[in-house]
Amino acid sequence: MQITLWKNIFPKFPAFAKWFMANKSEKIVNEDIDFLASNQKILKRTKDNLHEVSVKGDEVSLSFRRFWRRNFKGNNVRLHS
Repeated sequence: MQITLWKNIFPKFPAFAKWFMANKSEKIVNEDIDFLASNQKILKRTKDNLHEVSVKGDEVSLSFRRFWRRNFKGNNVRLHS
């Protein structure tokens, strides 16, 4: 979902702003559709369809999860007071 305040983007050129944001939004949506379709193909090949599909950009999150499971899982550790 995207919310755009047209009057704040290119205030002197509202028609251009609307065209620009519509094209940008369409590109983002199409990229998301392609990504989800490729994930579906991968998930169909797995036995239980519960596997996560990760990409290079997920490396930090995956490393943190491994660290958390090794060091804190089941210990009811709170990160914030």
